[in-house]
Amino acid sequence: MPPNSNLKFEDDKIRIIGPETPLIKKGVEKENNKIPLFKHKYLKQTILLYIIFFIWVMSTFLYGVIIPNMLVDYVSFKFPSLNFDDQQSKAAYYKSYSDALPNLTMFLFGPLIGVLSDRYGRKKILYLAVFSSIIDMASCFISMYTHNLAYYYIFHTLGGINVVMQPAVFSYIADIFDEDQVPILYSFAGAALGIGVVTGPLIFVFISSLGSQFIPLYVTGGLMSLCFIGIPFLPESLEIAKENNRIQETISTFNPFKLIYNLLKSSGYIFWVVLVFASINYTGQDLINDYYLFASLLYGWGPTQNGYYLAALGTTIIIWGAFVIPLLLKYLSQRRVITIGYCCSLLAHVMFVFAGIKVKYNYVIFLVGTIFVGFVPNNMNIIQAVISGCTPANLQGSVLTGANAIAGLANFVGSIAANDILMYFSSPDAPIFFPPAIFLINGAVVLITLISTILIWRAYKNPPTTKSLNEKEQKQIQDLEKTIN
Repeated sequence: MPPNSNLKFEDDKIRIIGPETPLIKKGVEKENNKIPLFKHKYLKQTILLYIIFFIWVMSTFLYGVIIPNMLVDYVSFKFPSLNFDDQQSKAAYYKSYSDALPNLTMFLFGPLIGVLSDRYGRKKILYLAVFSSIIDMASCFISMYTHNLAYYYIFHTLGGINVVMQPAVFSYIADIFDEDQVPILYSFAGAALGIGVVTGPLIFVFISSLGSQFIPLYVTGGLMSLCFIGIPFLPESLEIAKENNRIQETISTFNPFKLIYNLLKSSGYIFWVVLVFASINYTGQDLINDYYLFASLLYGWGPTQNGYYLAALGTTIIIWGAFVIPLLLKYLSQRRVITIGYCCSLLAHVMFVFAGIKVKYNYVIFLVGTIFVGFVPNNMNIIQAVISGCTPANLQGSVLTGANAIAGLANFVGSIAANDILMYFSSPDAPIFFPPAIFLINGAVVLITLISTILIWRAYKNPPTTKSLNEKEQKQIQDLEKTIN
């Protein structure tokens, strides 16, 4: 740091110390003048944003329960001579590509959409996410009706772009709230996600008993359409950020990969945090996506039992996101909370390994492990809060969506690897019947990532943030970067 600099770095914060101001937090407001969340000017609009996000998640997870059943019905129709285990295995094979291909689309097109978000606003991206989801669901209906998966695979792959919903929501929050409020608000978004995870599968359990296999699709499409009603009532957060001088200029290029590359190149800290984010997405695939086949093979669970399980998982996500993590953030830094999250992920993997061993009440171990799985999606949100805090205000959409695009590539690889490993160790070709092998392998990856994360925190003890700085502070940061370089 330059000897005469008046910048003081602290954990996850920057403070400006001047001769007349003893301690002013970045962003031009004094600590004791901060507006409480419940009195914020845009609190009602934020609640509406959470409701839209909740409906989108609820519809998405309801759709997620429909897909395995659709694939099983397809295999039963096309391959009636296969026994039950072989049908399940073939359906899992189809599902591995169903899970993976949308992530590849997000990787290829997500960064461009992030740039469009920073140029034209968040609301248009919310519309895009909802529209692509509806097209995806319509293709599933056609495939179920015609027993032809081509329609589903084409539009489900293209529909992977709907993942831009979450970074758009997070960018919206970052535009209108102070940086130190963002982690808690991201955690509350995790709670909204949890509520959606609970209600979606429960709706499926209820409506699946009504007879027609198409009724769940009607319901999920109708729920998704409700998002179109709420989005028009949201003000454009990008305009609010400009009015509040959070954003002085817009980006001048439509090359998203150049923007992300330059940002990652300029900050080693952001580079490593994005890699951590990609890792948690890779290892989270087995915990969140492969439960269906795993529980079907070991415990004989059908759609109803798996629906109840997913609802229980959603409950744990709510508890972590709405209560536990906000409390932890009150006393601990974001980075320590992320470390705790990785410990929970490691513990969940270990418990799922033991849940796959044929012992009495092994499903109880599986259910208890789910408590710790609930931290994983919330941990993803906290990591994104760290990335957001290190990102200039005019690049929030580009970087957050770009980080999710990189995570999409990790999801793509993780989905295929997790399903293939699970299928192999569940087949007669494996040396032993050991379905939890995927949890053992990914558990080792989580352990390595946990150790790496701790080393990253130690290497960057006082990482600077650049979001929401005024012109003078921006110049100080730029001068400091030139001095370091």
